[in-house]
Amino acid sequence: GGNIIWLNIYPNGSGLAYTAIPVGTFPRVAVASAGYTGTAILGGILLMFRRTQRGPRIGLCALGLCLLLSCACFVRNAFGLASLISMGLLFILVGC
Repeated sequence: GGNIIWLNIYPNGSGLAYTAIPVGTFPRVAVASAGYTGTAILGGILLMFRRTQRGPRIGLCALGLCLLLSCACFVRNAFGLASLISMGLLFILVGC
C-alpha cells in the first residue's frame, strides 16, 4: 500500500529507496524487510522447481519470462533494457 518516491541504484550494486508508507507497524516492517523476504521466497520457489525432472527447465523459462515482463513494466533506460532482455531471452532459450 505505499509509494516509491525515488530510487537510487549505485554502481557497486547497493541502493536507496525513499518510500511513503501508510502509518502502522506491519506496513513498515513489510517494506523494510522486502528485499530479504523477497529473496528468501524466490529462492524457495526456485528450490521447489529442482524437485522434478522438468522443473529446472520450467523454472528457467519462467524466470526468463519474468525478466521480460519486468522490462516492459519497470525498466526505462537503454542499458537496463539491453541487459535484462538479453538475459531473459537467454534463459528462455536455454530452458525451453
